[in-house]
Amino acid sequence: MRRLAALIFLTLLAVPAAHARKPADVFKGKIVTSAHAFPARFKSDKQFIQHMKKVDKKTFEYSDEGRLSLEFMAFFRRTETGREFTGRLFEITDGQRFLFDFPIYPAQDKNRILAGGTVLRRDELLGEAKDDLNQPEQRKYLLIISRTANSPVLAETKFVINKSAAERAAEKARLEAQKAAAQKLMQE
Repeated sequence: MRRLAALIFLTLLAVPAAHARKPADVFKGKIVTSAHAFPARFKSDKQFIQHMKKVDKKTFEYSDEGRLSLEFMAFFRRTETGREFTGRLFEITDGQRFLFDFPIYPAQDKNRILAGGTVLRRDELLGEAKDDLNQPEQRKYLLIISRTANSPVLAETKFVINKSAAERAAEKARLEAQKAAAQKLMQE
């Protein structure tokens, strides 16, 4: 009986080790986004997973200069072989509008996790709508990573970019100026 109990106990101890969670399995098919660079390494898979959950950010804001540094880490469902991947960005606020592709060059030939980053510029993302006073307070985006522009999606995420404090202040000043001008016209 003691041998059986000991055997069961040892088996139970071995089970968690056999089912240890790997970051690529936890986040498979997803992209974790952040405004800050990711650490180069982690002490353990558990620490890696905890950090990714903690820093995964889905709401961003442009700087006063109209720029946003977007760092990302993509987790693939299986190992992908290649020296170049393609990031694709779409605006999905009203429908889906393709914005641009960008290349991602991994350090290794075989990857389940791919880290990268890009700088998003307000003027480039909004195009002609950048001067539209009626633009929404926030815009929604879809980032996908694939082998090429036309190949299946390996990982994806959605995120939002809010107007910056400077944009909100400028918009408020424009509206107040328009209101003052309208009141002046009504008084005449």
